Amino acid sequence: MKLRVWVSPQARVEIRELVAWWRENRPAAASHLPQELQRVLRLLAEAPNTGTPYPVDGIEGVRRYRLKGTPYAVYNQVDQAEGMVKVASVWSSMRGSGPHL
Repeated sequence: MKLRVWVSPQARVEIRELVAWWRENRPAAASHLPQELQRVLRLLAEAPNTGTPYPVDGIEGVRRYRLKGTPYAVYNQVDQAEGMVKVASVWSSMRGSGPHL
C-alpha cells in the first residue's frame, strides 16, 4: 500500500536552502539533487521501511535514506496509523552535527 509523504516545516526549509545552494555551487549538475530528492520521496511512499535505522534517544523508528551522489540523507519515520511517512529532516553530517529531529 502506498503511503502519503508529509514533509515537516523544518525539512521544507532545509530542502529549499539545500536546493538553492546546490544549484549555485553545482551548476553542471543543478538538477541532480531536486530529481534525486523526488525519487527518494516517491520510493519512501511505496517502500516506507527503506533506508537504515537511525537510533535517536527518545524517538522510535527513525530511518535514514541517503541521496545518491550527495552527502545528504532524508530522515523519516513511518506512521502506520495515519498511513504516512513523515520526513523530519534532510541533513548531512558534514554540517558537524546530527539532524534536528
